[in-house]
Amino acid sequence: MKSFIYIMGIALLVVFCSCEKQGEQDQGTEQGKEQGQGEKPEPESPEDDDLIVTPGIREQLRVNYANDDPRQYLVVFTTGLSRKCPVYLWAHTNSWDPVNHPQLAEQVSTDILEPLLKRGIAVVSWESVNQVETNTHIKTCEADMKLVYAWMKEHADEYLLNLDSLYVGGGSRGSIVSWRFIHENPELVKGGWFAEALPYPAGTSPDIILPITNASPYVRLTYKYNQSTHPAEEIHHPKYGWKVYRKYQELGIENKIEVLEDMGDAYYNGLWKFIRNPKLKPSSKDNN
Repeated sequence: MKSFIYIMGIALLVVFCSCEKQGEQDQGTEQGKEQGQGEKPEPESPEDDDLIVTPGIREQLRVNYANDDPRQYLVVFTTGLSRKCPVYLWAHTNSWDPVNHPQLAEQVSTDILEPLLKRGIAVVSWESVNQVETNTHIKTCEADMKLVYAWMKEHADEYLLNLDSLYVGGGSRGSIVSWRFIHENPELVKGGWFAEALPYPAGTSPDIILPITNASPYVRLTYKYNQSTHPAEEIHHPKYGWKVYRKYQELGIENKIEVLEDMGDAYYNGLWKFIRNPKLKPSSKDNN
């Protein structure tokens, strides 16, 4: 089954890359007509919103980062490039039906993967306690995240991971289990992008505020609803993001944080731009 999924994934990516390449050729032709030249932009220009690299076949590699399998494993999504790439270290959400439909590290949305991989950004999705429900679960995940980083550091050359450009993220559960690491290790993390961040009851805990310091990294906290339209029963409330914003503001580093409401399901729109340059403010034109 895994082999079938892998083969299908490769097939889809080949089709995607083929279409993408044709689109680039057409665009280059039009630009040549208008400008008299078809020069490509510099490959590292963070200001160029349309820059797309053309990697080879992207690989999905499942490896253990410690000895407790199936809990302690991660999945590396490589770009196919021959140089070290920035890394987005991602942690998945809790499942709405953990018995029949558990969330696992392999299940990274194409809304995350495609915009990053085609712009030369690797993705590492990691597993730990896959359904977080207690403080003990959180602490286990936090300890595992340190092991994940140690593994990446040891294997950075092998998998072409540029840990000098490490960004951390996740959805809901993923924000909770990653939160302490990014604030306690700001020298290791350039920024954090979290969707439906810090849900109830974790968002009410003082432990969310305690690790934040002047050195804390740039963060983006995204939410489906705004504070006015937020359903009463929904645990992912923007007010928990604004709680973090006020702490950043108190420390005089509010320039490092954005709370983005009304994102609908487009939680990761603008993520690749953030990884290119976390100091840039998001705009209404951000898209993947």
